[in-house]
Amino acid sequence: MPRFECGKVGDLVMPRQQPLTALEGQNLFFALKVIDRSERVGRLLGIAENIRPESTGDQTLAGRKGILPVERRPLGQQLWRLEYGEHDVFLLVNQDVAGLSESIGSDPLMYAVVYPEVVRQILTQAIQRGGDPDADDDTWSTLWLSFGLRLHPDHINPPSMDELDAVNEWIEMVVDAFCNQHSLRDRFVQGDLLSRES
Repeated sequence: MPRFECGKVGDLVMPRQQPLTALEGQNLFFALKVIDRSERVGRLLGIAENIRPESTGDQTLAGRKGILPVERRPLGQQLWRLEYGEHDVFLLVNQDVAGLSESIGSDPLMYAVVYPEVVRQILTQAIQRGGDPDADDDTWSTLWLSFGLRLHPDHINPPSMDELDAVNEWIEMVVDAFCNQHSLRDRFVQGDLLSRES
C-alpha cells in the first residue's frame, strides 16, 4: 500500500505528481493519518478514512454523488451481484464478459433489466440494517435511503422492519418511481427495436 508524506499540520506540503499505476480496481479510497513526530513518535493523532478522489470515472446510478461504484470481478456464471462493504455498496460485474462493465450502466436494455432489482435489493438491505435517511453521515445505508426518500412519491421515511408489508410497499413505490423517472420500459422497447433493425 503506497504512502505519501504531506508535511505538517500547520505547514502542508503536497507530494509532487505520484503515478498510481500499481493500484488495482476502478474505485479507489484513501486514508489520511496524522502522526505525532515530536513527543511520542509514531502515535496516531487522527485518521480520516474512505476519502474518494475527485475524479473517479463515469457517473453512477444516483448521479454526481456516485453511490453505486461498479467493479469488475471474476463471478463464474453470474453476470452481476452486489457486494456490501463497510462504506459502500458495489455492483460487481463479471470481468470475463467483454464490455459488460461499460454496457451495464449505458445500454438501455441492460439498464432496464438490472437496475430496478439493484435498487430493490440495496434498499431492502439498508432498511434491514437500520439505516436512517435523516442521519448526518455518509454511510451507504444513509445515502441509499435518502435516495429512496427523494424518489418516493410521498417523500416519506421507510417503515421499520417490524412492518414488513409496509417496507415492501415503500420499496416498490421507490422502484416504480425510479422506473418512471428513467422511462425504463420505453427505453427498453426502443433499444430492442433498434437492435432488431441493425
